[in-house]
Amino acid sequence: GSPFTVTTGNVTTEVLGTSFGITAYPDHRVDVAVVTGKVKVYDNEADRSFNEVYLSPSQMASYEDSSGIFKERDFEQHKQLAWVSGVLYFDKADFGQVKSKLENWYGVTLVVGPDLRIDENLLLTGKYQDKPLAYVLDAYRYPDRFRYQIRNDTVTIFH
Repeated sequence: GSPFTVTTGNVTTEVLGTSFGITAYPDHRVDVAVVTGKVKVYDNEADRSFNEVYLSPSQMASYEDSSGIFKERDFEQHKQLAWVSGVLYFDKADFGQVKSKLENWYGVTLVVGPDLRIDENLLLTGKYQDKPLAYVLDAYRYPDRFRYQIRNDTVTIFH
C-alpha cells in the first residue's frame, strides 16, 4: 500500500506499512513508537524540514516543540504500547510521570494541595486494565500517603 501520513501538531508521521502508536501530550510533546515495519517522522515546519528520523521496530522518537528536536530511543514494546490496548502501565514511575500519565489517560487535571509534600522516592509500578481512576489512585496512595477528591475533571490530592 502507499504510505499515509498522520500529523500531530508540528510532527508528521509517514507510515510505510506498519503498526505504531502516537501519543500527544498537552505540554507539546509527541511520542511515536513503532511495533512493526518502518516509520518516517519529521517536523513539518518548512524551515526545519531537515529534521527527520526513520524508526524501525522497537524504536520510538519523542518530539518537543520547545527544542524542535526528535529524541530517538529504544523502548520495550509492552510498556510503551500498553495505551494502544487499553492497559495503563507504570514502571517505577515518579510522581511527575504518574501525574502526566493519569491526566492524559483519564482527561483530568491533577492538583496537589499546598500541604502535601510528594516523596521523590514514591514510585508506582503496575499494570491497570480498564480500571477507574480511583482504583489507580488507591494503589498509588496505599496505605495512606495522601487523600484525594475527584470533582468533575479535577483531582485534588492532599495530606
